[in-house]
Amino acid sequence: MEINTNGDPYELKYQHFSIIMNKDRRMAYFTAVNIDGSTWIHIDRDTGEPLEREKKEKWFIDPRIETTAQCEESLYDHQTPIQVFDRGHLVRRQDPTWGTPDRAKSANADTFHFTNCSPQEWSFNRQTRYWQGIENYILDNAKADRERIIVFTGPIFADDDPKYRYVKVPQKFWKIIARVENGILLSTALLADQSQRITHLPERLKEGFDDLSKVKEYQTSIIEIENLTELDFGFLREHDTYQSRQENITGLKREIEKFEDIQLNFLTKEKTSSVNCTYCNKIFNSRARLAIHYKKEHPAMV
Repeated sequence: MEINTNGDPYELKYQHFSIIMNKDRRMAYFTAVNIDGSTWIHIDRDTGEPLEREKKEKWFIDPRIETTAQCEESLYDHQTPIQVFDRGHLVRRQDPTWGTPDRAKSANADTFHFTNCSPQEWSFNRQTRYWQGIENYILDNAKADRERIIVFTGPIFADDDPKYRYVKVPQKFWKIIARVENGILLSTALLADQSQRITHLPERLKEGFDDLSKVKEYQTSIIEIENLTELDFGFLREHDTYQSRQENITGLKREIEKFEDIQLNFLTKEKTSSVNCTYCNKIFNSRARLAIHYKKEHPAMV
């Protein structure tokens, strides 16, 4: 949707992050946030201050776009007899809180706009340990140059997404983390799937419904995210750490059960090898990319 702002007419700019909105779905197509771990400041979730005080969390409409182009409090209020959906941050509250104290406070407040919110099943944040923690894990373990990373996040919109009140609820969310390590650009893509938790939505709204399903988390390829979202991540796809994995490429995703399952770097041996398509003889630098080519160009052969 077009936005009444200076600069890019489709970009909503906030402190240290930006959002592109989908007017029809009243949610973000995607968000992009810069993270500077070297100047990160802890901001209290309730007060918006780097101090200990108590105050109720509050979300805000962004006045720069129409209210009908974004969700609002009425989507989440008065869920009875039980609460199914939470206000789910796309840009994590703590990701843009870096720089000076004033800028960190401003960034924290900006994440509480409904434009940065998507309905997530109430256990989403509790269950998605790897989805929620990948930024910190990379900063702590991957040694990103100057402790800076960029994170793109968004929902996957599908025609069969279940209807709730005045929106369709996304069943899956994606995240791409880009950073430079030792002068090499690396990008890593994740998927979080809440479909099992919301498939029985009418039953979920009844007391006593026992649902033992979980939110599933996967590492996948950037090309697969592009296929699912129709977004174009350009040269990032050439620096995808998933493309170096040869095993278990069926379905173009691998379930994550521990942080160590996430491939954050290229496997040197696989990165330097190449494979070719037996039908058109095109050459690819990994079996994962070859599998994607088969799926797109030779689906009858897959």
